[in-house]
Amino acid sequence: MQRSVLLPYEPAAGESLRSLVLNASAGNYCTSVAGILRLCGSPLQTAASLPSCSIQLASELANVLGLKPSQTLDRHYGTSDKHLAFAGRQLPRSWLLGKVRRISPAALRVNPHHRALHDLVPFTFCPETWTLTTDRCLSPNCGKPLGWRKAVTTNVCNHCLADQRGFETESVPHDLRPHLRLMCELFSSQKRAATYRRELAEPIRPLSYGDIVRVAWLLGGAINTPC
Repeated sequence: MQRSVLLPYEPAAGESLRSLVLNASAGNYCTSVAGILRLCGSPLQTAASLPSCSIQLASELANVLGLKPSQTLDRHYGTSDKHLAFAGRQLPRSWLLGKVRRISPAALRVNPHHRALHDLVPFTFCPETWTLTTDRCLSPNCGKPLGWRKAVTTNVCNHCLADQRGFETESVPHDLRPHLRLMCELFSSQKRAATYRRELAEPIRPLSYGDIVRVAWLLGGAINTPC
């Protein structure tokens, strides 16, 4: 592995590709991800479009950051206009939050990286902390949408630079957590996902991952989530 950055960055489990590049840039005292992307020979200037970047760029990011190719390629969502490749699952492309950065302040306090699961439209909660996520700055003096284009780090607002770790979102009710935990099993390890599938009613088992989540949301009525 050839590394071009001075300080290596080791991605956290479940970290999104945008977060990986953003945090690696900040850790190397870059004012934006454009510096990292230039080292890759890419004209891109922000992290916003990285989930759908070319496979070549995703591979080159691994070289520049001194990572294994799998550490960037496994975080890439594919280039299809219709489908999203997420953790080995095929999901509707419409589920990807494009320019929006959705966070859980409680999760950021545990580790300041953006969770890939928070990129998916239906998952408006964080199973790590059982708190609801937000896509707006929680500072009472701001409240603007959180985005990727001008993001400096994963934990601050790209408008007012308020550290979101100092705020709180609502907790997920305890009675809903078992149902939601099962949904998250679909996006954990392949083995655990297979186990979860076997526990489903027979007519539901052959459905795609996306359709299973839709059915579960409709039956559970857990959280008002568009999918």
